[in-house]
Amino acid sequence: MTCAGDSSQICGGNYAINVYLLSGSSSATSTSASTSTSTSRSTSTSTSTATSTSTSTTTSISTPATTSSSTSTSTSTSTSTSTVATSSASPSAWVSLGCYTDSSTRTLSAYSTSSNQLTTASCQSTCAGLGYSYAGTEYSTECYCANSIGSSASTSSGCTMTCGGNTSQMCGGNYAINVYHLTSTASTTATASSTSSATTTTSSAVSTSTSGVWTSLGCYQDQNSRVLPSYNTNLANNSPSTCEATCLGLGYVVAGTEYGNQCWCAPTVASGSVTIASSNCNMACAGDSTLSCGGNWAINVYKYTPPSSTTLSTSSTSSTTTGTSTVLSTTSSISTSTSTTTTSSSATTTTSVTTTSSATSTSSSSATTTSSATTTSSATTTSSATTTSSVTSTSSATTTGSTTSTNPATTTSSATTGSSSATTTSTTTTSSSPTPTPSKVVVAHHMVGNTYSYNQSTWSTNIAMAMAGGIDGFALNVGSLDWEPARVADAYAAAAGTSFKLFISLDMSSLSCQFASDATLVRQYINNYTSNANQLYYQGKQVVSTFSGAACTFGQQSLNDAWTYAVKTGVNANIAFIPAFFSDVSTFSSNTFQDGDFNWNGGWPMGSTDIDFSSDSAHISANSGRYYIAPVTPAFFTHYGADTYNKNWIYRSDDSLYNARWDLLYQNRNSIDMVEIISWNDYGESHYIGPIGVDQPMSQAWTTGFDHTLWTTMTKYYADAWRTGVYPTITKNKIYISSRPHSKYATASNDGVGIPSNWQWTDDNVYCVVFSTGTYTLNLSVGTSSGTFNITPGVNTVKLAMAAGTPSAQLVNPATNAVVLSFTAGFTIVSNPVTYNFNYYIDASP
Repeated sequence: MTCAGDSSQICGGNYAINVYLLSGSSSATSTSASTSTSTSRSTSTSTSTATSTSTSTTTSISTPATTSSSTSTSTSTSTSTSTVATSSASPSAWVSLGCYTDSSTRTLSAYSTSSNQLTTASCQSTCAGLGYSYAGTEYSTECYCANSIGSSASTSSGCTMTCGGNTSQMCGGNYAINVYHLTSTASTTATASSTSSATTTTSSAVSTSTSGVWTSLGCYQDQNSRVLPSYNTNLANNSPSTCEATCLGLGYVVAGTEYGNQCWCAPTVASGSVTIASSNCNMACAGDSTLSCGGNWAINVYKYTPPSSTTLSTSSTSSTTTGTSTVLSTTSSISTSTSTTTTSSSATTTTSVTTTSSATSTSSSSATTTSSATTTSSATTTSSATTTSSVTSTSSATTTGSTTSTNPATTTSSATTGSSSATTTSTTTTSSSPTPTPSKVVVAHHMVGNTYSYNQSTWSTNIAMAMAGGIDGFALNVGSLDWEPARVADAYAAAAGTSFKLFISLDMSSLSCQFASDATLVRQYINNYTSNANQLYYQGKQVVSTFSGAACTFGQQSLNDAWTYAVKTGVNANIAFIPAFFSDVSTFSSNTFQDGDFNWNGGWPMGSTDIDFSSDSAHISANSGRYYIAPVTPAFFTHYGADTYNKNWIYRSDDSLYNARWDLLYQNRNSIDMVEIISWNDYGESHYIGPIGVDQPMSQAWTTGFDHTLWTTMTKYYADAWRTGVYPTITKNKIYISSRPHSKYATASNDGVGIPSNWQWTDDNVYCVVFSTGTYTLNLSVGTSSGTFNITPGVNTVKLAMAAGTPSAQLVNPATNAVVLSFTAGFTIVSNPVTYNFNYYIDASP
């Protein structure tokens, strides 16, 4: 088999190992399953007037089975002084180079991975094991490797995030990376002095053992609780022997391979586990396609039987001896980081070397220590790039007034009553019976990583709600979590018999894409649903998208080669590949693999001004006529501290962002092939429009009590308008009120995270959207703030200065002064929040 890190070299085979001998005599050897090796050599030289012979031999293997032998014989009639020197001959020390800036081109660009349990040591060991001399930790959970530092890198003070696996260590920051360099260790010298007279000492300690063996226990049915629950990792070079070595190195004697690239470990097979037919374990190993490594919820299990061993120790001494001896110690540490379990173990081997010599007697010994650290990644992280939006101009007046619009584009006016200000916009409707434009599709971005508890019934409920909201399908955001394929299968099963469509969106902030073998999982996701009736096809092509991925290589020489290899070869359909890359749009024209563009960051204004279409225009122009997916989103706020994901910022979500963005998409519908709602269930960033589920990524502090499903209800109106080119007729008056829970200037009394970045981008307003069947007057108030607005048929968006209190609204017939609709929101704005929360409440009249 070729080596995982260099395909031009051979690295053993299935239960076959290439063995190498370090030239020179060896007296102390310590070996463990490893990716990093350091070698030390010990020599002893002394001169005396008498004859002395000295032999010292020690061998140890730092695994659960140990073999060692030691024999020392000394005869002397004189005084002897011996010097024992140890020196490291190979790179074994990591030196911190400090904090550097990072960018989309990456300071360390050769390899990357991520893990929620990242530590400095686990990243260093990962890089060393792959042959890289530079390692870097970033954004708490990301590890980068290379053999040189990017030329554009400079020092930074932004490495303020703690490591996901060790909060006492720092692991970079937002585009800031802690960099380490692998260097050689310095030599150390110890002396041993011995004085003896007519002394003969003989001692021996012998331990013998046979080799341990791995035995197959068969194919098991895996489940959520796991057959081998203690540890797991994804291995690009996975095979039975690779997984076995990984588990044994961590002290586990049961190993299992599953789904091609998964390795599972435990001390025993979980109680209640059952074997199934071996035909279920039919997936080729990621590291050796001639071998099987489990299947879908099927795991090949192997058990290690340690070798037997016996030890005999004897010692006899005649005469008197005084002196000192030097003890040399070698330590092998194994540091393991995983997404579900953190295991740390240390094994220390101490070898005593005593030498008595004379008459120009020279002895030499060597000690080899091998250590390893293993890290795995399973995090689903969302990142963003910056897009500049231009200012949208409005007109204002200081008198109460009304506006009338005669087309879907909005007209804006301002009315001031007392200390409050308000803006109203409206759109007209038509009573025609429109038909959808062919190939106009509305989907919602669905985070599969937030569906651990889902079953087929849960998916069915979500699908039914989405369809009622005018949504055609879900973009299934998949990452590296091992249970996600099963949830995707449940989603497709739940959609069966409906018109609802699904497609895969590859989350490349989570999935690995460094090696050619990483394309295996990508293709499995694609090919598994090519023939599924609910798979989304666009103009005859199977749709595949991404979040991020512009830095992927898949073992190829260029970005074009990488994604062509991953999604255009080894697949069973013609693919419409429409990724969301966070790179300069000027590069899109050279991306021959790219069938379109999903402009993720176009959903929010990247500043303190309102949303416009400038970002879309830039992407559409660069897209050169290929498919274009436009985003729409209601809000953005994330509030993770340094002890979790360290994400704490907002994007401006003012002026009824969801409605305003939909109006822009309507006005430019001829330039847009698909609309993707961000998101259905990304709770951590507050832009969910679906129901709040139990599988939250530690976001309950700012999502509990903030139901957003009314935005799904509102979606039906806009999705139908965008598809058909005609706004639907409104048949019922409805008032929506939304607001943040406190002013941006408020000071939280007990918030350990702090006020979010970009807080100054938002305005302190309460927003009201009125779906109106006729001409009315709206009275809107909250606390000490109030305003009166003229409402016209269609959709009217209104804003009122924020104040502490509970918002309420009345819709009044101006001809009769009769109250047509009265509504009080089910939330209250506070003056003194306990914690910062820039999420949005939304409530509506019946």
